[in-house]
Amino acid sequence: MAKKNKNKNDNPVLGCLAMIVIAIIVIAIIAVQLIPIAVPLVSAVGALVFFIIYMIKDKPHVKAKFELSSQEKRTLADSAKNYRWALDKIDELNRVIKDEGLRYTKSGRLELRSHRAQDVQGAMDNANQMINEERPTYNYLIGLPMKRYEKAQKHFARYWGCFIAFAIWGCLFLSQPRTEMLDYHAYQTTEAVSRVTSVLFENKNNVDRTTDAELNTDTKTDENNNDRQQMDKSVPVKPDITVWKAFFVWAIAYLMVFIIAVIYFSRKNRKPKSLA
Repeated sequence: MAKKNKNKNDNPVLGCLAMIVIAIIVIAIIAVQLIPIAVPLVSAVGALVFFIIYMIKDKPHVKAKFELSSQEKRTLADSAKNYRWALDKIDELNRVIKDEGLRYTKSGRLELRSHRAQDVQGAMDNANQMINEERPTYNYLIGLPMKRYEKAQKHFARYWGCFIAFAIWGCLFLSQPRTEMLDYHAYQTTEAVSRVTSVLFENKNNVDRTTDAELNTDTKTDENNNDRQQMDKSVPVKPDITVWKAFFVWAIAYLMVFIIAVIYFSRKNRKPKSLA
């Protein structure tokens, strides 16, 4: 008896680690088993969210063929004018530097030994500052029509994908006795958890097993067999369509509808022309 207690006291860290591992595995099993139920339900909410986003934000751009508004066009024209002027100014100053033989320092700036070099460097700094200020606005407005097109296409495809996939999943779910499906799914979860815990606990017990425990092995085996027979009697009947099968149908339906919606959107709405 003293030996048994000593063995148990010698492995407190091992026991804690075993309990932590068991807890992590159990949580992981339950989380995975919730996926085929939670994801389709979340897709129903996603369908509503994507529909609202598409109708409120994307639909006006679709009607306008993703063109810039009048204010955006004016802003782009001003930005493009300043941006191109600064680029041309840089080219002009580079020609001046080359023609007049002005020299650069190791830091990449002109040697400011003359008033001419100071004037050229000042003009260069102003042009570079304007480029840095105008480039973000210019690039954003240039790419805005295509960004609007891609967002509208994505929201449109996701809305139809979530909606149709959820509708198919719901029909499959309603076509079967929901109690049978959920009971069988819960039984699968419980069975997976019990198998993991039994294996880990059995390995832990093998370390602390004593001679007295070995003498009672046959008795415990009979008791376990009786318990398993009672559990087998309470096993739910496997439905024709399980929760996981319905989930796989949902995933395939979502992917197919998403691809079809992307193609349909691209056929119905032309990509905006490049403004660059």
